[in-house]
Amino acid sequence: MRQRARLAAAAAAAILSRGSRRCTRNLHTNSSCGQAFRSLNGWRRKQRRSPAEAKRSRRWMEDWRDLEAVALRDGYTSLLQEFSQGMGAQENAQAQSEPQKARVKRVIGMDKDLPPRVLVEFSEATSITELSANDVNKFFRLSKEDEALFFCQGLPKSYLKEFHISCTNALLIRKQFLKLVDHLTKLAENKGTIQEVGDDVTEREELALIEPLTYISLNQRKKLARERRLLQNADLGSKKQIVLDGLLGSGKSVLLAMLVHWARSKGWLVCYVPSGRSWTHDGLYYKNEASGLWDTPVQAVSMLEDLMKSHNDLLDVIPCRVFDPVPLGEGPGIGRLSGVQEAPIREGATLTHLVQFGIDTPHAAVGVAVRLRKELSLVEEVPVLIAVDEFNSWFTFSGFHESYNEFGRRQIHARELAMVHAFRDMTYGPFMLGAFSHSTNVGKLPKQLPSIPYEAKVFVSRFDFYEASVMLKYYLRKWAPKAKFGKRARRALYMLTNGNATELRDMAFLSAGGMIENLPDPVAASG
Repeated sequence: MRQRARLAAAAAAAILSRGSRRCTRNLHTNSSCGQAFRSLNGWRRKQRRSPAEAKRSRRWMEDWRDLEAVALRDGYTSLLQEFSQGMGAQENAQAQSEPQKARVKRVIGMDKDLPPRVLVEFSEATSITELSANDVNKFFRLSKEDEALFFCQGLPKSYLKEFHISCTNALLIRKQFLKLVDHLTKLAENKGTIQEVGDDVTEREELALIEPLTYISLNQRKKLARERRLLQNADLGSKKQIVLDGLLGSGKSVLLAMLVHWARSKGWLVCYVPSGRSWTHDGLYYKNEASGLWDTPVQAVSMLEDLMKSHNDLLDVIPCRVFDPVPLGEGPGIGRLSGVQEAPIREGATLTHLVQFGIDTPHAAVGVAVRLRKELSLVEEVPVLIAVDEFNSWFTFSGFHESYNEFGRRQIHARELAMVHAFRDMTYGPFMLGAFSHSTNVGKLPKQLPSIPYEAKVFVSRFDFYEASVMLKYYLRKWAPKAKFGKRARRALYMLTNGNATELRDMAFLSAGGMIENLPDPVAASG
């Protein structure tokens, strides 16, 4: 073992003296480094050598003692130490000076000032607009009246999945939600003229965790972690357009749906698209020769119907401000109208008349949806919010194809769809929120996307240790109220799931299944 260590030290000294890239690339031309590596790799074959060969090998090792002394004097005792110094001397020094137990607590988020006991508490607020900083890490119940009033088109998939598993219509109130609420409130009161927005809600520093088992180098992981910390701690300033980004399972869709619920409770006009991917993968599509874009009338009618159900009274008091004729296209499965290719808008019409015309006339549905985007940017009576989930699906290829001939076709990009082309532009108009969905695989997107303001992204972090502990106790109290689930078990599940809310819920369900014999039926309980 001592001779093997000497060989490693000699190889390290040769690499440091001659350059690591040159040595690793040209081992056959570099005699000293090549001999060191060949001797090190052939160490296990020493037993099969003759005594004369072993004697010559020991004599050759004596010639390397000078290089070994140089390596030991300079502090390079192994190749591993060289690589660790290249990864960042500052972080290594911090890890060496910090005790191991304290470092583990810092990594998993247990070094912060946390309450002595994990409590599952429900907020006393009857409306989502009454939530304050005192309600952080508490649960808010969604009543049946609010569900029917503010989600007329149905609950989003993120809500349905959570309510179906937990058997309770309750959601965790996070600090990031209150921070965004405070930001939107101040911008609405000052009508977007505010230059700097403070943070009344105390933001706890959270560790930006990196996805495990990802094929990226350590340096790339450190760079991504720094970028995510900057995005997470960045001041929102006067941003009217925000894109929620984060790791898989960080709760972006739930956060967006809660913001939609809050905005509608405040009396805002909200155009909510719960699934942006449905605009690019579902329904019929036709080429509009006049605009050069592709029309999706089925999705246009669905969006207009949802808006009419949610804001029928509010649309009736907002007048139309653009009176250009609405172009007509093809209806879903019924083709074009003969003769007339546009429909006029009479003076004095309101948004209710415009939306209802698009619902009753399928040929005008896409034209009305595109016109509605312009109308929403001109509304002055109430604040307007456009919220789009699965927003990243609008910057890649769609599920539609154009046939050149019977042997060839091409995939249509999302920007070629008329509705996507109109609604994904964030450079003008009202408040706009978009949420990336990493559960729908759309490929890797560039850092700067077209028609999105620079630094519009806001990083949504995963659960920290205390939030995960609250959720675990909330789940287990429903499924296994008599089970003992201590701090050590919560820490183990948190480290296994890396703060992923979906995986945390599944692991809690499996843990409860191992503790009790019969779990409650989620379908029967939710019904």
